[in-house]
Amino acid sequence: METIARAAVRLAALGPRLARLAEQMELQADAQARQAEEVATTTRRLAENLSGVVARLQDASGNIRDVMTDIARIADQTRILSINASIEAARAGEHGRTFHVVAQEVQQLADHTRTSTRTIEGRVQAIRENVGHVAALVADGAAGEQAEITVGTVKTGIEAIAGTAESQRAGAKSLRETGEQANRGTDDLLLAVGRFRLAVHHEAEAEVRGLIPLLGRAQGRAEIEQTMSDWLAGHHGFELLYVTNLSGVQITANLGWNDGAVTSNESPLGHSWHERPWFREALRDHTAVAVSDIYRSTATGDFCFTLAAVVADPAGKPLGVFGADVNFQKLVDRPAAR
Repeated sequence: METIARAAVRLAALGPRLARLAEQMELQADAQARQAEEVATTTRRLAENLSGVVARLQDASGNIRDVMTDIARIADQTRILSINASIEAARAGEHGRTFHVVAQEVQQLADHTRTSTRTIEGRVQAIRENVGHVAALVADGAAGEQAEITVGTVKTGIEAIAGTAESQRAGAKSLRETGEQANRGTDDLLLAVGRFRLAVHHEAEAEVRGLIPLLGRAQGRAEIEQTMSDWLAGHHGFELLYVTNLSGVQITANLGWNDGAVTSNESPLGHSWHERPWFREALRDHTAVAVSDIYRSTATGDFCFTLAAVVADPAGKPLGVFGADVNFQKLVDRPAAR
């Protein structure tokens, strides 16, 4: 049973740490999942906006090409008309000379327009090819034999990362729940073991029996507290010492540990503990040391148990009740450390 108790103590110490670690992992996974989803959403919007812009560019370049085709057609027709006009002007002889000059000017203008139109068409075609390349990058997949990174593939990759982050969040949540279950299980195990009276209980009881006569001979609160302080300095498994009167009202400060030193806390002075089981158990038998079941301390988080005994003067007259909170985990590990 002592071996089981030591193992249970170690498990109980790991349980809260495991639960806290799992909780932190869940929080981190949750934050990562949110960030990944935000990035994926932003990327989807970027792809959608970029697709819209490319589509409008394609439409605009197509419209420009249509307009330039119309201009080229009009220029060709104008050139044909100017040639016909030159022929008619030549037939008119001297009277058609002026008209012939105008017809030639119109023909030159048509030729210049046609040349400019071809230059513009070449530039528009280059624009269309570039827009088409951008459109291919926006679309999913790869261009050519060698794979290219596209907006679509980036979007798909980021969405995959978001899905993985979501899976990690679910896994971290499951781990946290498992950690909490393990923590509860180790608590239950240690509480069950603590119902048995082990060697550590008897050792602590014997140590308290050695202190009780010293307290019975002390005079006044200051001397009682000094006696407890000196005794506590040599008993590191004990966390807290205090004394009440026979009515259960605390008449001394709490003597305990803080950063490795024995300290005094007067805040519990005057508080009544007459309803506590340890106080009632001690008064039930003035010759015995009452031992409680173990519990998890709200102050330290460790598992403890309480010892209580009646303090009597040298003549055997009851004066009050001594109480001590004992760190069960430290006492259980103490024999193994020897």
